[in-house]
Amino acid sequence: MGLFSRKEKYTLQGFCQHYFHLTVLQTEDCYTLIEKLKNSDGQFTDNEIESAAFELLAIRMELFALAWNYVLRSDDYIVSQSIFTKEYLDSLGASSLWESMAEYNKTVSASRRFTSEGEPLSKMDVLKLDQAMLAWFTRMHNKGYDDECIGRSANRLRAGMKSDNTQLFMSLADKFCHRLQVVPSFQVTHELIQAFYDFYETSKADISKVKITLN
Repeated sequence: MGLFSRKEKYTLQGFCQHYFHLTVLQTEDCYTLIEKLKNSDGQFTDNEIESAAFELLAIRMELFALAWNYVLRSDDYIVSQSIFTKEYLDSLGASSLWESMAEYNKTVSASRRFTSEGEPLSKMDVLKLDQAMLAWFTRMHNKGYDDECIGRSANRLRAGMKSDNTQLFMSLADKFCHRLQVVPSFQVTHELIQAFYDFYETSKADISKVKITLN
């Protein structure tokens, strides 16, 4: 049985806080994954455990936001989730996690410029994407939302929507290893991609089970 009953009702703030506490910010899951990585590659040592766990938390927060966008697909819900995340992390004294998320948010944004097979989009398709994102940003700005949170949300639009998101998860795995100054083996990359896929799909399923209101 999952964490939620089907169509249980939550406010946006209530659900996100509940899910962050129960799932996204659970460091035990991060440490379990790190142990697997250590067993696969000697580059991951005890000295990197805390740094690696912190980076994984940032990725999990970003993947949750992507799952949120995938399920709800509403402009106000999308931006409001980013705003709540920023405020919630600040209330925990964890604003550094919000800042770390920004690096993975950029990676998510860049991933939209490639196909599922890893081929770059045409210049025309990239231009259309950039124009659509600018128009969306302007529309949300005119509604009075926080520009930083609009920007984070805009970077996620149309990301994670493919039937095969392996390239996205691979990009996140590469950024994770780069920030830890580790050159990953094939096995490490594979395990990270699988972990990110599992977390993303689980988050989508859990969000889909409940009814969420803005207030």
